Amino acid sequence: MLFKTGDAFEFENFMGITIGSILAKLFIMNLDKRLSKWAEQHGLHAKGQARFHKGYCTTNQLFILRILIKQSKAKKETILLLFCGFQKGVRYVPHEVLWQVLADLEVEGCFLRCLQTMYAKDTICINHPSEGVTSNFRCLQGVKQGYPLSPLLFGLYLYALERCLDDRECDAPALADLHVWLLLFANDLVLTLELEVGLQK
Repeated sequence: MLFKTGDAFEFENFMGITIGSILAKLFIMNLDKRLSKWAEQHGLHAKGQARFHKGYCTTNQLFILRILIKQSKAKKETILLLFCGFQKGVRYVPHEVLWQVLADLEVEGCFLRCLQTMYAKDTICINHPSEGVTSNFRCLQGVKQGYPLSPLLFGLYLYALERCLDDRECDAPALADLHVWLLLFANDLVLTLELEVGLQK
């Protein structure tokens, strides 16, 4: 992990980067292509997500959000927005939870075992600006930053989150008869609700 800025004794101020061979990255790019195609075919991308799959971009989400706000003002209705950032969320995805999420999505067999093997003996070290490089220690969470497959794995992890939230009954504003209660901007999300009780849930 490399130091970025701020207090050098705060873990949050370090950025992870994965170091591997060129052949390993080529292999992972192939896995990424196959998994991405499979996820698209089975509709396993979060409906509210504007990243991690083709044909979507975060500017679409900003446009939707702007229309919802203007619509609520015109109707003199209340709209509640909850902004939540997962800026460093990729670091804190527990591997065991990720494997369970993928298994629930029916990513299984040799493909799942291949992913698990890639992470089985992960170690990290920290390059501290004043203390030098630490010894290696085991890493049990986070997707590999800098690897082609990591954005897709994190996107599937967020799909499971959306599915979990989707089970909750809530009053969300409608746009063209479609209730919009969740907008995902890659590592950030916005919950849009009309009633405070729904936001509290």
